[in-house]
Amino acid sequence: MNRFRVYIFLVSSFPMFCEAVPLASATIQQPRQVQVFENLARQAIYQGNIQKAVSYYRDALTAHILSESDDEEQFMKLFNQYGETYARIGVFSLKEQWINDENLLKLLANKALNDKNYALAQMVHGLMLFYGEKRFASEKEDIHYSMLRVNPIKPNCHSTNNNLNKSFTEPTKEKCETQRNFYQKIQKHITPELIEYRKFEINFYNKVIGL
Repeated sequence: MNRFRVYIFLVSSFPMFCEAVPLASATIQQPRQVQVFENLARQAIYQGNIQKAVSYYRDALTAHILSESDDEEQFMKLFNQYGETYARIGVFSLKEQWINDENLLKLLANKALNDKNYALAQMVHGLMLFYGEKRFASEKEDIHYSMLRVNPIKPNCHSTNNNLNKSFTEPTKEKCETQRNFYQKIQKHITPELIEYRKFEINFYNKVIGL
């Protein structure tokens, strides 16, 4: 398979990373060079479309990694360009292409571990946490990815039980109700997608500690 095919097939133990994923330029039916993606990204920046620029820088970085190039200087340049563009708007690429960002995170994780590059691994894990926040957090409900990295503990109190309410003091009842509300709020965000992603992120973190 040509390393620069528009459709990239990633083999992973995690189902969410085992799909044929189109790059941002999915209509192109021929191999694209890294420089072409960089030029498209700069053009998108000039046009004020930063999200599209992030997508093209992602494609350039993905293509570079898949080429198995040993040009680490170019890799870091692309890595920084990708990071700088999404940092300008606080998001990754176009929302409908987020699966491609996840696939790039997988490639970056593999590279950091294979190279035994602790500094890169730290940066990649930072990206994972940032992506987890953007993908799974809820600003409206004040839910952050850090709250979702483990399953919430179900409270063993029952503030709505009339019999128990008679023996509860008001502060105790209020604390119980707060715990139950928090549990219910967090629990609804523990989706299969979240579980798969945090497994990937936490497993990577544990491997990084051993570098």
